[in-house]
Amino acid sequence: MDEVITLEEYDLNLLNELKQEGIINRDEIRKNLLSFDKLQFSKTVDRIDLYDLVEMDTTTNFFSFPDNEEFLDLVSSIEIFGIVTPLVVTKRESDEKYTVVCGRNRLLALRSLYANSKDDRFRSVPCIQLGKTDPMMLQGLIIASNLKYRKVSLEDRIKSIFILDTILSKNKKYRNEYNVAEVIAQKTGVTRNTVNNYLALRGLSDTAMDLVNKGHLNLTIARMLARVSHEKQDDIINTLEENINDFNKVRSLTSKIYPQSSMKDEKTGKMVPLTWELHLESAKKAVEEKTTIKITVVAELVGELLEKLFQVKDGYVKLNPTKNGNKYMKINVIDRHMRQYLNRGFISQNIYDRAVPKKDPKGMDLLKSLGL
Repeated sequence: MDEVITLEEYDLNLLNELKQEGIINRDEIRKNLLSFDKLQFSKTVDRIDLYDLVEMDTTTNFFSFPDNEEFLDLVSSIEIFGIVTPLVVTKRESDEKYTVVCGRNRLLALRSLYANSKDDRFRSVPCIQLGKTDPMMLQGLIIASNLKYRKVSLEDRIKSIFILDTILSKNKKYRNEYNVAEVIAQKTGVTRNTVNNYLALRGLSDTAMDLVNKGHLNLTIARMLARVSHEKQDDIINTLEENINDFNKVRSLTSKIYPQSSMKDEKTGKMVPLTWELHLESAKKAVEEKTTIKITVVAELVGELLEKLFQVKDGYVKLNPTKNGNKYMKINVIDRHMRQYLNRGFISQNIYDRAVPKKDPKGMDLLKSLGL
């Protein structure tokens, strides 16, 4: 360990508040701790040899490392300005080494700079020492600083929220006096709604959570899946496959099956008790009742196309009659375009009147009276 200076002296040397991983100073640390009254920090900034600093194990600091671009930006910043924000460290009992609690990426950047330059200014590292701390509180500090000052992956963010919820739920102060989700939101810089959305995912199976982390399962569907057992979640995922984000199918499969529930057997035409297996098979075979087909056509051919679309009236195409009555196909046209085509002679007045739905006269009179 080299020279020791006070925090006030160190702060005088700060050139700028750079956006690096970690915290700005002791006061900034304390504002973001889960229970700062239980953590004791040194009142000085100690200069510790680079080779005496070791990384926190990845089970406690599970956050992913920066990508190449982020790491190069950090290296460049430290090379120009030095370490603006001291690293937070704890003294190891087994030897004379120090474990880095906040500042792992800066430590890696310093190692890279020193290896390439052998410049001593990268070997003597400014650090603030943290006293003996409960492991859960230590992880809480790591999580809070990473979520607040770094861009982290969705997987790391969700895992962090789960851990913070566990920590705070065990803390009598927060459990009795505050809404835990609100505290987490304040400490991590994310919205309370986001925190609640993530906490709702606690009930996901490993398969479902993996799909969330990989971006294959949207959060709305994930929250619905979390309401049922892990076994049912995996059944739904395996059954729907690429349709797993189909809201209606998942909502149906995650709804409760009552003892009196029944469904029609396709083979016999008779009503049979609704089982989980039949429910899955039915959902797999289900198709959307309606679909939208978009047709793009050049202006000169609009009239010809509409003429060929059977009997067009008020935006509807009448199809062949069925035993359940006539079926209609809705045609959506852009009124403004149709008026332009009518004015240019691309379509006739007859086609225009049949393709464009009639406006409600009473509604039009109301709009006119309002000056619209």
